[in-house]
Amino acid sequence: MTEVPTLAALLEARALDPGERPFLLFEDRVLTFAETNRLVNRAAHGLAGLGVGRGVGVAIMMPNVPEWLVAYFATQKLGAYAVPVNVALKGEGLRYVLDHCDASVLVTHPEHAEALTAVLDGAPGIREVVVDTTIAPDGWPVPAGWRTLATVMDAPDADPRVEIDPGAPNAIMYTSGTTGAPKGVVNRYGAFNAEGLLLLGGPIQDDDVLYTCLPLFHANALWLTTVRALAAGRPMALARRFSASRFWDDVRRYGVTTFTKMRL
Repeated sequence: MTEVPTLAALLEARALDPGERPFLLFEDRVLTFAETNRLVNRAAHGLAGLGVGRGVGVAIMMPNVPEWLVAYFATQKLGAYAVPVNVALKGEGLRYVLDHCDASVLVTHPEHAEALTAVLDGAPGIREVVVDTTIAPDGWPVPAGWRTLATVMDAPDADPRVEIDPGAPNAIMYTSGTTGAPKGVVNRYGAFNAEGLLLLGGPIQDDDVLYTCLPLFHANALWLTTVRALAAGRPMALARRFSASRFWDDVRRYGVTTFTKMRL
């Protein structure tokens, strides 16, 4: 495997140390670093079976759920690139991003099925749709031709050990498009800097619990909370969305100490 520092290598390291300590706190679920890594490896092997590999794009349009992060980290294990999609997009705006990003696989959630089925004909590059039914409504019918994430993840949990090209894109994150069509901002594997992230917002302490209720498709939640927590080996608490009435309840429930770099 390449010596280039990557999220994949960082997750593998954290699966060993601190390993069985909590990493992701979501409602009543607690995922350790090791369990998260096993789920990510299973997703990576499953996506590889759909043709995902180096240079292949995977669009992710999901609410804030642990499976969002599983899908994202799985792309990083494969040398692919992830495309976080704004969950508020519909119609032409959604079709444009899915077509423009040149992704081959889309990972989504039942609550976005209607918006997606209305535009997928206009994004012919998407050849596989994988839907996470972990929190699907009872009796929800999986659209014809779609695969469930559980089926895709029926795969080995060993590290796929794909060599990473440092110059290859690892993500394309789209701007809001306020002055025209959204612009795809390309992140590359070789630009990953875990130590630099840890310096943002001051040092993370040994008893810190990071929190985000911001959308994972945004760099703040993904990098300033999730990846910083992973880099520091500390737990993070994830909420589905911001709620003024539940914010402080979440802080007390999870023992949160920091939110978007600010110490509480």
